[in-house]
Amino acid sequence: MPLVDPLGKSTVVLFWNPGCGYCQSLLPALLEWERERHFSSPRLLVVSSGEEQETVADGFRSTVVVDPDFEVGRAFEV
Repeated sequence: MPLVDPLGKSTVVLFWNPGCGYCQSLLPALLEWERERHFSSPRLLVVSSGEEQETVADGFRSTVVVDPDFEVGRAFEV
């Protein structure tokens, strides 16, 4: 089932780990997408399994939640 916020926008959930090399290789493109995204683009929700300080340092503008025990990931069967 798609996630939709109260304004009717779709939401993309990104499972993130700041210590993951692959995640870090995606970071420049993700930050550029955030800067240039159109109003009609889906929202981004970052679910990070890393430390709060590391995740903040990555520089996301989108909503970020810290889930050190990966409970959200398991709930989504990721």
